[in-house]
Amino acid sequence: VQLSSKNLSNQTLLLRIGQLEEYLERVGEPTKFKIDLDFRDNPKVTDTDLEFDGFGRLVTFLKKFGSFVTRLRIGGTGISGSGLCELIDFIKMGAAEELDFSNLPGVEQFEVVALLMAVKESQQYPLQKSLPLLLRLDRNGLEKPHEIIAMVSQDLCCEVLTDPCELQKATVARNKVHRGEAELTEVMISLPEFYLQSEEAVTTPVPKTPKSAPSTPEKKPLNLRAKAQAPPPPPPLMEEVEEEELPVVGSLPKAFCGSRAKKASPVVSILPLANPKPPDHHPPAHVMWKNLSTSAKARK
Repeated sequence: VQLSSKNLSNQTLLLRIGQLEEYLERVGEPTKFKIDLDFRDNPKVTDTDLEFDGFGRLVTFLKKFGSFVTRLRIGGTGISGSGLCELIDFIKMGAAEELDFSNLPGVEQFEVVALLMAVKESQQYPLQKSLPLLLRLDRNGLEKPHEIIAMVSQDLCCEVLTDPCELQKATVARNKVHRGEAELTEVMISLPEFYLQSEEAVTTPVPKTPKSAPSTPEKKPLNLRAKAQAPPPPPPLMEEVEEEELPVVGSLPKAFCGSRAKKASPVVSILPLANPKPPDHHPPAHVMWKNLSTSAKARK
């Protein structure tokens, strides 16, 4: 029955437990079943509601079918420490493999001691002499969890799992038990993260990564030769275009020598001269010839 984080109320819990009980009575032969009850993270479920006593119906159900319930998880609900004490008779049945009673309000030290001693009085743990009871009692606001362990360690053998490697090792060992490959143990109770009693504590600690020296970036050799090279010259503003020379006959181009001259190829481009020649203000040659005197013409 997986009803974690379903915003259950006492009335809803009362109806669900009643439906489950009717189903088991109708089917019969409950020995074929292993019941898993998960009511975690439903803070509206309490043990103080007298009108809709859902938790009281749960206690009655466990007294009747508790020998088939292997897992009960009520962590994160509004059930107090006095409500946990009502589950002592169920714990003494010795059928549970996992109990989650974490993150509950108003749990006192003597109530936790009573739960732990009920495990010893059952005389059933470790199950099959190889499977301890996995009991979560972390984040309950206990002030001195170390004193509780010291108080009960004289009467029962329990272990507190704090390291992630220990949690993983315990999980592997539990899987071997179900396959019939587990080793014998004297541990009766496994208490994961029992010393974490603050509400802000993280349920599963993050494994620490080994510290290593900071890696320095690899230094690349400087390319001094590349820096010494001069930058390439900028592109010219105007491309130089060679003019095709025309064949010259006498003092004039052949293109101006009549129809016998071959046609010249067109000029590709005309470039302005850098220093143009100043215009000649003298009159044409034939005018100057007319203006010469007769003696000057004879000399010419």
